[in-house]
Amino acid sequence: MGYLMKKKRINCAVSELVGAIILLAIVTTVMSLVLLQIDSDKGPQKKTYVRLMGKVEGTNLILEHQGGDSLGLDTNIAFTLAGKNYKFTVADLLIDQNHNNLWDLGERIIFPFKYDLYNLSKYQIIDIQAIDKESNSIQLLGSVDLHPASDLGVASVVSNLNPHKNDFINVSISVTSYGGDVNGSANITIKFLIPQGLRYINSTSEIGMYDNKTGLWYIPHLIGNKPITLQIRMQVISDGFREFTQFAMIMDGSGSIVASDWQLMRKGFSQALINDSVFPHDKSVELTVIQFGGSSPPHAQVEIPPTIVNNQLSTPGYYQTISTKITNLAQLQGYTPMGCGIRLAADQLHNQGNFSQNTRQVCLMVTDGLANCNWISGTYTGQYQGYPAGKSATEAARTYLLSTLGMNPTQDEFDSLAVLGGSEPPDITWLNNTIDWPQPGHIAPPFVKGFGWVSSVTTWQDFSARISQIFKLLFQSILLKAEIINAFTIDPNQLNNLFISAITPYK
Repeated sequence: MGYLMKKKRINCAVSELVGAIILLAIVTTVMSLVLLQIDSDKGPQKKTYVRLMGKVEGTNLILEHQGGDSLGLDTNIAFTLAGKNYKFTVADLLIDQNHNNLWDLGERIIFPFKYDLYNLSKYQIIDIQAIDKESNSIQLLGSVDLHPASDLGVASVVSNLNPHKNDFINVSISVTSYGGDVNGSANITIKFLIPQGLRYINSTSEIGMYDNKTGLWYIPHLIGNKPITLQIRMQVISDGFREFTQFAMIMDGSGSIVASDWQLMRKGFSQALINDSVFPHDKSVELTVIQFGGSSPPHAQVEIPPTIVNNQLSTPGYYQTISTKITNLAQLQGYTPMGCGIRLAADQLHNQGNFSQNTRQVCLMVTDGLANCNWISGTYTGQYQGYPAGKSATEAARTYLLSTLGMNPTQDEFDSLAVLGGSEPPDITWLNNTIDWPQPGHIAPPFVKGFGWVSSVTTWQDFSARISQIFKLLFQSILLKAEIINAFTIDPNQLNNLFISAITPYK
């Protein structure tokens, strides 16, 4: 009995041990299967995160790595330009700055290309695609706008600047590409309207067609830097068409001008005004005369309010009456409150004259010295503070004039006549670059209507001839304006897109 009990107990123990061993074997097998499954699974597909940017600089397509994972040299790049497909790998064009055979942050791929000037209209965008081989994923899919640049310029030459009535003149208009991304351009349109006073005869152009009714000359393409020329023949049929002009003469009456020179200025101005071939008497000019000077306080005053000049004896605008007033002008002397004169001229033209946004406004400032007064707000007076303050006040006044009159660069202007014989002569560079308008100003002669200019004479003895020359240009000439109004390319320098010349017919 005891043996049996013992045997039974042993058998139970063996059974428990065998069960435990079997259970352990089962658990071990399951763990192995799990470990095997993990080892055999390569995990999810590798993802690549990268930021690429595409742009065009000149004639180079640039792809720049701007952050994220590095890309291998076998990354495929493809793009479409002007209907043609291009394919290459990173290795072909990468600028590998750190020499690690990877495309990393800040590194660029540069692909140079050329524009086909005969098919520029196809160069609108570049479609780009970049595929990373390792992750088999698209890293860049998009397009880059193309903005080819070419500096186009227009110029003209007139065969006779001083023709008589019924004379024939020839105008040669040329368009040139001075360089840029593209050595040329396409779809260029030049505007040249036949002005009143001239009659169109005929024209010939190297390329494209000119329509004398619309004034448009269309050029399908311009190749290289050789100018393309349009020749127009016209006949002078009148002494010129005079558009109505509000004209302000802003005169320096400061003490640096001695009495004899003040007399020369008054006489020169007066004589020019009574000569109808110099200053028109047909109601086409409204004249305003402003004088600045004085010391108690420095100020500007109206000498002749806005008055339409005419040849009718009984009217306030009779040219002889105005001429007499100019001859008898009393000099203010004192300081040089230039800014006050400009502000007063602006308000007179705008508030007292026949102002219209569409009316031509011209201001001419005559001075022999430096602005030396500030401006007292709300008045036309100032205080003497020397050239730096006077300079700032004048610049502010010029801004006020442009704003008040809403001056239009295609029709209006502010010019200067500088007399250099004084002890502190005018700052011609400052007048030319900062005060005269439209900019860029230039030193005249030659005078170019449509741009601000500063003209200088050595002494007041030269004033009479120069002021007559200026008046004849401003009021008696016929403008010939050639302008680039359209082109396929972007023009980085638009200063040479407009060329204005003037003919002054003899009566």
